[in-house]
Amino acid sequence: MDIYRNPEKPVEARVKDLLGRMTLEEKVAQLCAVLPQMLLKGGEVSSDLLERYLKNGLGRVPQFPMPFHRSARQIGEAYNAIQKFALEKTRLGIPVMAQVECLNGVVAVDATAFPSPIAMASSWEPQKMRAVGDVIGRQMRSVVNGANALAPVVDLARDGRWGRVYETFGESSYLNTVFGVEMVRGLQRNGKLKEGVQSCAKHFLGYSTTQGGLNSAPVMANEREIYEDFGKPFEAMIHESGLQSVMCTYSEINGKPVSYSPEILRDLLRGKMGFNGSAICDGGSIERGCFSQHAAADLKEAAILALKAGLDADAPRTEAFHFLPEAVREGLIDESFVNEACGRVLKQKFELGLFDTPYVDP
Repeated sequence: MDIYRNPEKPVEARVKDLLGRMTLEEKVAQLCAVLPQMLLKGGEVSSDLLERYLKNGLGRVPQFPMPFHRSARQIGEAYNAIQKFALEKTRLGIPVMAQVECLNGVVAVDATAFPSPIAMASSWEPQKMRAVGDVIGRQMRSVVNGANALAPVVDLARDGRWGRVYETFGESSYLNTVFGVEMVRGLQRNGKLKEGVQSCAKHFLGYSTTQGGLNSAPVMANEREIYEDFGKPFEAMIHESGLQSVMCTYSEINGKPVSYSPEILRDLLRGKMGFNGSAICDGGSIERGCFSQHAAADLKEAAILALKAGLDADAPRTEAFHFLPEAVREGLIDESFVNEACGRVLKQKFELGLFDTPYVDP
């Protein structure tokens, strides 16, 4: 049995073995994403579209349950169909990870809907947030197995003009911290990832303190505020509840999009805060850095800047990272950056048990 297929082997050994077998295109595919609608024809999973988009494997399918409206069973059956193709029809059989919105419940038919986060924070009882996270994690695991769960949002809501206040736990750094820590513990089953899901906290960093209260505008905060106020909930979740994933903000800090910022994603997040999980872009933020913020000349340069900065996924629909194999072959970026990001993605798929128990029970 190949080492990476052997559940008795340590995760690090399985990652090393699998990474050593992969082509450059297969590694880059683990950093890419397609929306579930792109795999459907007539409302059903299409083998032709799976062949088109998963020929080298695939990292993740974001917003997974959204196109499936009939029942939770339909979601599970579609998930199994996609997973079966990834496991049986691709060269190395690497499973796909689902990515799911779940701020106050899994965004899916039949799932439990809890109050909005700002309302739950008003209870002043953070231990109840762990129970909420536990329910969300178990329901998500039942239909899409070990997934990347897009919660909690721990942005500090201090400007009423900003349109996403209701997604947060309010203006207090401390309240966001304690509620965020407890929700992560619930989602990740207090570190038992093979029973829970992977929490992806957002948005790193300062997303809610933008110029004029405009969503995605430049962040208006100094270096001390960025770390001590807006960074506190993230640092606490990393150390207190083993946070596995972080989503960066669309915005720019000091004139540089966070998606392209090694100062924020490597020096602060991974260096000072000690984070060792996966960092993913907000929806289309890598392309936004090119076309809206004009910090890259084209999508190839955008991909290079984002990968060097420390991002591990171009989601929800990959546009820029498809240029990475070409960039590596042209000598514009070293393949070690691809290996680093791919290794983190594979590690988390192993830790979630996707290689060993890939399917759900419809």
